[in-house]
Amino acid sequence: MADTSASEERLRLALRAAQQGAWEYDFRAGVGYRSPELQELLGVGNGAPSLGDYLGNVHPEDRPLILQNFEDFRRGRQDEAVILYRFLRDDGRALWVEQHTMVERDESGEMVRLYGLSRDVTRSKETERELVRLNADLERRVQERTRELEEERAALAAFAAFTGRAAGATDVQELAGHACEVLRAVLDVELTVYYERVDDRWQMRVASGDLPGELAGLRRGDLPVTSPAFAPILGVEEVTFLDAAHPESQAPGRSAVTAAYAPLPVPGGAQGLLSMASVERPAWSEREKAIFRAVSDSFRLALERAGAVAQLQAQKEEALGRNRALEAFAQLSRDLVLETDRLALVGRAQDIVLKLWPEGLAAYFEPEGELWWLRSQVGNTGHPEVWKRVGRGLPRATPLLLAPWSAGEAFYHDGFGSLPEVARAGLAPLRRAALLPVVVDGAPVGLFGVGLPLQDTWQAAERAFLDTAVRSLGLALERAQSVTQLAEEQRKLAAANEELEAFAYSVSHDLRTPVRHIMGFNQLLRKTLGAAAGEKSTRYLTVIDEATARMNTLIDAMLDLSRTSRLPLRPGLVDLGELVRDVRAELEVDAADRQVEWRVSPLPLVIGDPDTLRQVLVNLLSNALKYTRPRPQAHIDVWTEERPEAWAVFVRDDGVGFDPRYSGKLFGVFQRLHRQDEFEGTGVGLANVRRIINRHGGQVWAEGVPGGGATFAFSLPRQT
Repeated sequence: MADTSASEERLRLALRAAQQGAWEYDFRAGVGYRSPELQELLGVGNGAPSLGDYLGNVHPEDRPLILQNFEDFRRGRQDEAVILYRFLRDDGRALWVEQHTMVERDESGEMVRLYGLSRDVTRSKETERELVRLNADLERRVQERTRELEEERAALAAFAAFTGRAAGATDVQELAGHACEVLRAVLDVELTVYYERVDDRWQMRVASGDLPGELAGLRRGDLPVTSPAFAPILGVEEVTFLDAAHPESQAPGRSAVTAAYAPLPVPGGAQGLLSMASVERPAWSEREKAIFRAVSDSFRLALERAGAVAQLQAQKEEALGRNRALEAFAQLSRDLVLETDRLALVGRAQDIVLKLWPEGLAAYFEPEGELWWLRSQVGNTGHPEVWKRVGRGLPRATPLLLAPWSAGEAFYHDGFGSLPEVARAGLAPLRRAALLPVVVDGAPVGLFGVGLPLQDTWQAAERAFLDTAVRSLGLALERAQSVTQLAEEQRKLAAANEELEAFAYSVSHDLRTPVRHIMGFNQLLRKTLGAAAGEKSTRYLTVIDEATARMNTLIDAMLDLSRTSRLPLRPGLVDLGELVRDVRAELEVDAADRQVEWRVSPLPLVIGDPDTLRQVLVNLLSNALKYTRPRPQAHIDVWTEERPEAWAVFVRDDGVGFDPRYSGKLFGVFQRLHRQDEFEGTGVGLANVRRIINRHGGQVWAEGVPGGGATFAFSLPRQT
């Protein structure tokens, strides 16, 4: 005895010196053991953990690994394994543990006990991670330096490419984009922008980069020429550089900006402006100024050449305009399929139409009461006060709007601006216009109008484009209306289902009282009649008893069905094999006088709610017993199939089966394929099975042959 104690003490000392601890788990007893050294090593106080305790100490991300190893041990795929995982101490801190596990099996090969050694490898794991981090940091620095060298070479190449392209390019937007990108790449400035002046505003055409915080407004698409950012260059025609110390750069409420501006003539008489800005440098160096002047000079020469060939491009632009019309219509067709909001659809159609006529105006009107209301407007109005008046509503009898509405067809006006009512309304600058009814489900709902300032006549291709665009808009509005109605119907259906479940629950409770009264008074009547009750009266009383018992069964079924949808799921680790054994024991009374052979394969651990999964197995196994009752020798098989995302569980019997044409009805409420006098039941059990499995994220299905048995199956996701 003393020698044994001494050996155990030496073993403990050896384990402590090796920073290891011993453990084991007895599957038959359902309890484990952790040595004191292991408890101290892992920071836990539970020395006799259950399987659930053990899994509770495993980091959630590593539990699938542990469960897979358990499954491999259970199925005999391995007898020894070394696993690396994260262990959660009692104080919540995670340790990296290397666990050497071995299995002990009985004579039949069933797993009896797991045992092994565990050691803390957190420090080596952290050292490994630190080495990985250092290597990654070194690699990142090398990559950054390599990228810097590549960026410098790319910037010089881009500068040379811009100079070459400027010699032959004529598109202003393309040149501006190259200029902005080259300046940012070569000088590393935060923002480069190309503006064009329209009336008294600078409109952004091309931009690259941005400025932080309150300075981000310099990238906006529309700024007054008198704004602080442009005040220093007002009336200046030379390249201008502003350092951060310049008074104009010290505007109240914002940071100082170092800026540069180059005014440029644009073909057609417009004025352009190339600019760059920075908040990181106090002043421009001579190198930076020289590069900016060189890029702006090249840009100016390219713009002059573009102006010289502008006339030669007129016919080409006209042909391109036709192509743009086709592209715009294709885009409109695609966009209208994706949108469902009514006015958003109208606005998108207006945007696409004005891509063909950028200088034009698009308006959409709808009648309401005695007025026409302007619902959507896009484009250059030219007279804001006129459109404010239009926005307050136009009389329903306005001829320009009433005529196409009443006729139900498009009106195209070539001399729109010369019409007296147009001149009186202040819309004379619109030389031609079109008004087209928008038809939804065969009835007009609004008018789609387009006005253009160019004196011209509507061409056949233009009319065809507008007719098709507005017809497409009507179809899109029909679809959007249908989608909205469908969503509303789905909402009503969901509400109705909720009310139906509540109603079924309430009715089931309310029905119990009259059924109890019928049963009670039937018993009183039976006692009152006593021996005087004839055979016919006794039979009538028996029928009443059986009917009330049947009614109670249906009420219980309705309550179970309603409760299945209401009770919350409490997912956890469920041993399917143990669950099947428990249900079989519960059903043994139903098979006491029968010859039933159960063939149950090894079943896995799954994630689910144990109580509701028990309901599922009770329904399926009891059905298998019930429908094999006519067989002198019944066979019932239970097995699972492992699939990539789920476990599939099967219950097969050799009973009476069913006609596969009616398999879709099996899982419906109160749906039965056999008469009550053949097999008892309520028609609710399989409906409950479907609801429970659906709530677990799985599916149910069944196969059967009349007289040849049936197979019922369900799936459960491997992880939730």
